[in-house]
Amino acid sequence: MVKEYFGLLFLVAISLAVFTAARFFMVSWIGERVTADMRQSVYAHVLTQSPQFFETVKTGEVLSRLTTDTTVIQNVVGSSISMGLRNTVIGLGAVGMLIATNPRLMITVLFIIALVSFPP
Repeated sequence: MVKEYFGLLFLVAISLAVFTAARFFMVSWIGERVTADMRQSVYAHVLTQSPQFFETVKTGEVLSRLTTDTTVIQNVVGSSISMGLRNTVIGLGAVGMLIATNPRLMITVLFIIALVSFPP
């Protein structure tokens, strides 16, 4: 009996690891594609600028800003959104389970979270 439950628990752990790795790979790939497309369109736009633009703005400054901004966007699209959505789903599931199992405890938890989260 214990062997069967342990085997099921092991399968759940393996499937969780595989799906987490797949999610991370896909979200990272999407972030890299968005960043690459954005860089390509911005470079194309910079090439269409007039010579007067490059007399007032240094080329290195434009490239530095582009590199920095696209890196930030890649981090947001690549991992932050995914982690935020995952934590939101987990949080809503936890609240739902807490309401289902003990509504009085849920009211207490919400009160404590409100006290901690919102400053006086």
